[in-house]
Amino acid sequence: MSDVNKISISLSLLFLMIFSVAGGAGALLSDPLDKADESQINISVSSTYAIEVEVLATPDDAREVDLVTITYNVDNTGKERLCGITINNSLPGVTPVGPFDLEGGENVTLTAEYNIDSQDRQLPYVIINVSATGYSCKNGRAMTIATASCGVLLS
Repeated sequence: MSDVNKISISLSLLFLMIFSVAGGAGALLSDPLDKADESQINISVSSTYAIEVEVLATPDDAREVDLVTITYNVDNTGKERLCGITINNSLPGVTPVGPFDLEGGENVTLTAEYNIDSQDRQLPYVIINVSATGYSCKNGRAMTIATASCGVLLS
């Protein structure tokens, strides 16, 4: 069973236990989580292969400019080295970034540029969706994927 399936099953069981103890969703809504003792809600997940990605657009208000810089912050939050990491972007004309490798616990910041065109200007904003995909350097089969989004105001 893969680490992803183990995490999914563990989280499903955790939520089942929370609902059982709390008496269902109604009880959870009547006792907000922000009032709970933080020491009781810590969840620790250990994974051999895991990746996180964050995307930022500069500027995030592009009403006066035609060029947006897209910054990708990529973290290998797993224990093992990831190879062939590629960042794909939903915007047309933005070239995928990669492939590159990251050791466990290592991170990198990369950038790309997007030219706002006349079709974009017809919209109030543009949404940037990205995904980062990496593979196990040991066997090339274990894969991890992360996604992120941000918006750019256009009008």
